[in-house]
Amino acid sequence: MKDPAFVDDSLEYVLVRTQDVQPQKEALRQVSELIVEALGNESFSTAMFPDPRLRPRLVPWVFYRRLLLSLPASYVLLRRKPTNQLILESGDRIYGHMAASSPDTQAMCKPSLWTMLKLGLWMWPFLFNWVSIIHFFRCMDAWDSQIKHRLSNAWVFEQVAVPSDLRGQGLGSKMLRLCLDTIVDKHTRVVLTTQRESNVRFYKRFGFQIVEDDTVHYPQNLSFRNWVMQAHPQ
Repeated sequence: MKDPAFVDDSLEYVLVRTQDVQPQKEALRQVSELIVEALGNESFSTAMFPDPRLRPRLVPWVFYRRLLLSLPASYVLLRRKPTNQLILESGDRIYGHMAASSPDTQAMCKPSLWTMLKLGLWMWPFLFNWVSIIHFFRCMDAWDSQIKHRLSNAWVFEQVAVPSDLRGQGLGSKMLRLCLDTIVDKHTRVVLTTQRESNVRFYKRFGFQIVEDDTVHYPQNLSFRNWVMQAHPQ
């Protein structure tokens, strides 16, 4: 498994592990806000957090903990500094984020009880309500039963996000190509899911093919269209 702290694309941007960027608190803040902006209103998110009154507070709270859970697999796209320092100084920003989980991890699956306790999920019913946490875990169970079998023995890409004001400038393509070329083991299956047809066309440019186009069913008669795609980097 290739897992460099600093991946150089010989151009203007670099792909680095989020946990190697300092100050860590600022890196996590920017990444968390980026993921919420990009994914907070996606169909899977509104189905998982259906109460519009809770969603503005609940989605950032849960997504931040999801980021902490996937931190070892979290990568960010930064503008390269002459010194190659991984430091966010005043005015610096993160240009993209993605999680790339190796086959020996449990990406996208429900975490263990101990992990959930460490992440502070025990506070959920006190900060929000019991109904929302029960619905969340029922959704996770539904996702596992319908999708988990597709993720075994594969690298898994998720939480792919570029700031809204920078989309259309090729940053997502640069980030994905860097990850495929320098982090993922060659000849290993790579899997991702998306709920947008426009994303399907985007990922096909990188060799991903549709292996499943189906509807994911969540409790309370909530559902959304979901594409599972895979590639085999050469």
